[in-house]
Amino acid sequence: MEHSTSVMTSNPVTRRSLLRMAGGALLAAPMSMLTGGVVAGSAGNPGSAKAFVRTQTIEPGGTLNVAIGTDITSLEPQLTTETSSGGVRTNLYDQLVWHFTPDGSIIPWLATEWEVSSDGLTYTFTLTDKPVKFHDGTDFNADAVKATFDRLLQPERSGAAKLTLDMIQSVEVLDPRTVKFTLSKVFAPFLRRIADNPGAIMSPASIQQYGEDYGQHPVGTGPFRFVEYVTGDHVSFERNPDYWNGTPNFDRIEYRIVPEDAARTTLLETGEAQVVDRVTPQLADALKANPDVRIQETVTSRIVYFVLNQNRDLMKDVRVRQAVNHAVDRETIISSILRGYAVLADSPISKTVEFYAPQTPYAFDPERARTLLQEAGIAQGTEVVIWTPQGRYVGDRDFATAVQDMLKDIGLNASLQAFGDFPAYIQQLDSLEFDMAVWGWANSNDADSALNQTFSSDFVKVFPNWGSYSNPRVDELLDTAATELDSNRRAELYTEAQKILVEDAAGLFLHWQVNLTGVSPKVEGVFVHISETLVVRDAGFIA
Repeated sequence: MEHSTSVMTSNPVTRRSLLRMAGGALLAAPMSMLTGGVVAGSAGNPGSAKAFVRTQTIEPGGTLNVAIGTDITSLEPQLTTETSSGGVRTNLYDQLVWHFTPDGSIIPWLATEWEVSSDGLTYTFTLTDKPVKFHDGTDFNADAVKATFDRLLQPERSGAAKLTLDMIQSVEVLDPRTVKFTLSKVFAPFLRRIADNPGAIMSPASIQQYGEDYGQHPVGTGPFRFVEYVTGDHVSFERNPDYWNGTPNFDRIEYRIVPEDAARTTLLETGEAQVVDRVTPQLADALKANPDVRIQETVTSRIVYFVLNQNRDLMKDVRVRQAVNHAVDRETIISSILRGYAVLADSPISKTVEFYAPQTPYAFDPERARTLLQEAGIAQGTEVVIWTPQGRYVGDRDFATAVQDMLKDIGLNASLQAFGDFPAYIQQLDSLEFDMAVWGWANSNDADSALNQTFSSDFVKVFPNWGSYSNPRVDELLDTAATELDSNRRAELYTEAQKILVEDAAGLFLHWQVNLTGVSPKVEGVFVHISETLVVRDAGFIA
C-alpha cells in the first residue's frame, strides 16, 4: 500500500494508473440512499454531530505519541487511498459527511444536510453555518468545495483518489452555503465515497499557492495543523485553536515511523508512545500481561487471500483452483500462525461489510485436492510459484510458507519468494510471473469496492485483478448492484456474486484480518475504523 505515483501527467490516464495508489484499499461503502429526501444534522442541531462519545473525564493538553509501522505516502488527500497515511490525514482534514466513526456510520459534518434527486443523479448539500476556516485562514464555503473537486476531476489528473470519485460529473455552487453535485451515473455508495479521505476539503488559496506540492504544505479544516514531516522518521501536528467543531484535546500529535514490530511495542511499554499500530499476535499475547498496556482487537474489512493467476496455464482450470483451496488448512493457519487473531473467510466480503453473505468454505481435504488435480491432468511434481510480501500483512511470510508445505503434500512442487519492499512487490506483480500471490484488500463497508476492482473483467491482467478472473455473470451482477438504489435488490445481487466467486475459486480466500492496536490505559478515544484506518483525532488523556 505504500506506493507513489505522479498525479499530473500529459500521458493518457490508464485504469492501472488510476487504481495503483489504492494499494489494496479503495475505500468505499454503501449507505441506504434517500431519493428526493433530506438528511439533517444530529439531534436537530446541524453540525453538532460528534464522531466519538466520551465516557471518561479528559485532561486537556499534552502530546500524543503514536508509533506506526509504515511511512507516509502523502499528506495530500487527492493522491493516495492507502489506510496508513489515511489515518494520519484524518487529523488535518474534514469532509462534507464523516464516516470515521467507531461503528462506521455516516454523520453530517461540514454539510449539515443533503437532498438527493429522485433519479439519484444529483446531491445538493447545505453547508454548516458555523464559521469554519482553513488552517491558512481561508474561509470554508461552497466555493472551497467546488475548488476541491474541480481539482480532483481535472482530466490530466490520475490516482486512486480520483478513481473513487470518478462518477462526479460536475460541482455547482448555488449560494455560499449550498453546493450541488451531478453524477454521470447513479452510484449507490456515493455518500460513503465523499465521506472518505479523497473527499477531504482543501483550501482554495493553498491549492493556488502550492499546486502539486500541496502534500508538503497540507492545509485542511481539521482539529490539528501540520508542523513537520521528516521522511521515514516522523510527522508532527499541533492543535488548531480555531477548530470549528469543538476544542481538540491534545496540544500536539507526533507520529513516529518505526517499521520494526518489536521496537514499536517497546515504545509502548516504556511510555514513549501511547498508541502503537499493528502489534503482531506474538507480541500482543505477551503485552496482555502488562497492566500499563491495553490491546484493542478490531475485525477489519481486509480480506487476506492468494491471487490465483489465470494468465498462466496451471490456474486456468477451475479444478486446479478448487484443489488448491481444498489443500489449505485455514483453521490451523489461524489458530497456530495467527494465534487466533483472524476470522476464517467464508466469502470474499468481510462479515463487517454490508451485503456480506456467508458461503460454505472449502473443506480441508487433501485427498479431494489430489483427485481434482488428477482429473485436471496435472502431473505430480508440477511447479507452482508462490509470492508473498514480508511484513505487510500479519504473519504473511509464515502463512505463505505453511501454504507452500500444504501444496507439496498434494504433489505440487511449490516454491516461495518473499518481498520485503511492499511498493516493489506491487510493481513486481505486474509481471504476472507467479501462480499464486498473497494480497489483501480493505474497504470501508462497501461490496462494490470489495468485489469490483478485485474480480471485475475491467481489470483483467492489471492491479488489482492480476489473476485475471473473469465471469460475465459476475460482471453483470456487480455493475447492476452499483446502480441499484433498492437495498434488498442490491443484497440479492451481491449474494449471487459471492456465491459464484466461491464456487469458481476466484482466489484462495484465507481470512479477514484482525488489527491489534496497543494503547496506553491513560488514553481514551482511540479506535480502528472498519477500513483499517487508525483514528486518534478525538482521543484524549484521562484525567
